Amino acid sequence: MPGYKEPLPVSILIVTNAFKSNISEVLRCYSPKLVVFDSSVSRRKIKEWKALLDDAKIPYHDVKEKGAYVLDIH
Repeated sequence: MPGYKEPLPVSILIVTNAFKSNISEVLRCYSPKLVVFDSSVSRRKIKEWKALLDDAKIPYHDVKEKGAYVLDIH
């Protein structure tokens, strides 16, 4: 993870099963407006992430629960 003093703002952070970093470390480096979990992420990992995202008041979209995330880019 980059060693930024302030978290780098990002619009969307996409989390896949290949993502191995600790969420606390990620949130120290990045400030996402939204986190999207793809369908490869385990339920256990999603549960852990959701609890921390709720505490940080960061919205998320779970593809397994809600289906595809569609971004409107008008």
